Amino acid sequence: MAQRSPSLDDVLDDQGGRVAGAASAAADDIRALREDLTTLKEAVSTLLSRATDQAARAAREAASDVVEQSRLAATTAVNRGAAMASDAAGQAKHMASGVEQAARDNPLGAIAAAAVLGLIVGMMGRRG
Repeated sequence: MAQRSPSLDDVLDDQGGRVAGAASAAADDIRALREDLTTLKEAVSTLLSRATDQAARAAREAASDVVEQSRLAATTAVNRGAAMASDAAGQAKHMASGVEQAARDNPLGAIAAAAVLGLIVGMMGRRG
């Protein structure tokens, strides 16, 4: 039996079918790539949103910590200042009572000291 060689039409039909199959496969691949890109875009968007939320939360917590530390530092400074003022007032009262007692014990010395102090203040007033 003699083999029949394929005709040009048969070859073209065969090649056309292969080309159509390859084009269909390429279209399917492109569709799949588009779907993958859409999924990837959504995943990146979700990741960025979560990262932004976490960064904002961390910034709020850090700001809250700074405010709390500042409040504690201010409270400590106020308490120390109040204690120093109380100590100074106590020392001033003690010194005033000591001066008062010295004036009672030596009234002439107190008058002389007041005169000298007045003279010094008067001289300073003339210079200024």
